[in-house]
Amino acid sequence: GTQLVLICSLYSVVLNMAKSLDTLRDRVHVGPENLAGGFDERLLVDPPSDIPKCPVCIAVLKEPHLMSCCGAHICQMCIEPLKEASEPCPCCREPSYETLLNKNLKRKILCLTVRCDKSDCDWTGQLSHLMKHITQDCLHVEALCKFGCGARYPRHVLRIHERDKCVNRPIEVRIEGVQEMMVEQLDDIESKYEKEIASLKEFLKEQEKKHLKLTSEHEKEEKELASLKVMLKEQEIKYNQISSQHKEEILSLKNDIRKQGEEIMELKIQLKQQIL
Repeated sequence: GTQLVLICSLYSVVLNMAKSLDTLRDRVHVGPENLAGGFDERLLVDPPSDIPKCPVCIAVLKEPHLMSCCGAHICQMCIEPLKEASEPCPCCREPSYETLLNKNLKRKILCLTVRCDKSDCDWTGQLSHLMKHITQDCLHVEALCKFGCGARYPRHVLRIHERDKCVNRPIEVRIEGVQEMMVEQLDDIESKYEKEIASLKEFLKEQEKKHLKLTSEHEKEEKELASLKVMLKEQEIKYNQISSQHKEEILSLKNDIRKQGEEIMELKIQLKQQIL
């Protein structure tokens, strides 16, 4: 009988804990757009195996508060409603407890790498920067037109709406819109001409390379021609030297022949005189 009473009491405690958790989860939003509850684990890039989660909202802890009664950690926005309602600890059911922000654990969690919850956005960064990205920087988050027309678009579309289409936009904005459109058109024209100029510069660069190559080949040919001229000059000098030597030899030979002819004539004369 005693065991049955204990089992019934334990069952009642567990049931009350489950009801408290269900009620609290209904009151807490987990997504990054709201500062209540924990962080969505699906946004984490390569989440660690020991990632700390809140036992109430079952999300990654946000503003983790340490429970004095059992040492558990619970999100600030999860535990505050329970404390205000004088509810017992959702983990150990202790009616009296204190909570303290665990700053070291908070810093550890905020250093985790996350992605933007918008599928079209490729941003990644520290969890501590996620809210700034979503509330200020992300171009894929929807926002209301600042001129009060009620239109709601992603930021990258809203900018065009506010500049060109909103019926409530003031005159100065209309003028700025026209000026921006003119600047964009000029930028497109400049971009087009920049491409053509870049193409022309590339062509001139190729022509310069060809010119340098031809110049180099011409200089090489000139060097070869100069070398040939030197060789021809040397051959001419050698030829002149050889010709000069041959001329002297021929002249000497002619003189020898003339002397021999004179000697032969003298011998003929002597021979005639002897015959007579």
